[in-house]
Amino acid sequence: MTEQLNRIQEKLDLLRHGYIWSDDRGNDAGIYPSLELGNEKKLSFLDWYEYWLDSSLSELA
Repeated sequence: MTEQLNRIQEKLDLLRHGYIWSDDRGNDAGIYPSLELGNEKKLSFLDWYEYWLDSSLSELA
């Protein structure tokens, strides 16, 4: 049974790999896909970086 759970965990890790996550366990809200900067879906690091860069540059203008 433990071996099956390990394989399931590995598959879940692959599905979550590469996305930006928010760790809000301090507020009992858990870990969830980052929803900062107005995005409404899971973001890859590159997508998140582009959102952040656009947002930062617009603040300077």
